[in-house]
Amino acid sequence: MLEYKDFTMKVSTKMQTYRNKNGLTQKQMAKKLGVSTTYISNIERGKNKLPAYILYQYCDILGITPNKMMEYEMDDSEKVLDDIQGLTELQQSIIKGTLKEFRKNNR
Repeated sequence: MLEYKDFTMKVSTKMQTYRNKNGLTQKQMAKKLGVSTTYISNIERGKNKLPAYILYQYCDILGITPNKMMEYEMDDSEKVLDDIQGLTELQQSIIKGTLKEFRKNNR
């Protein structure tokens, strides 16, 4: 079982990662949540406890589910999908074409 401190650090790290992926600064996120930048910084470093309502608001702003934020183990296919979603449409198209060729060659 994952210890509380380890779980908190994993979630707080993901919060920062997803915020950055969405191009938001801590200051922008703090403004959207109605809290201080210091508060966001402390949460993302695991220094403050994370209230559920803040987690839900944070996820809502980022367009992800709290479950996704709290997952602490992802299999390789989920990691790949997560990575692909962060790419441009052109990059995604290239990857899809490459996968299509691999499937065709493996038949």
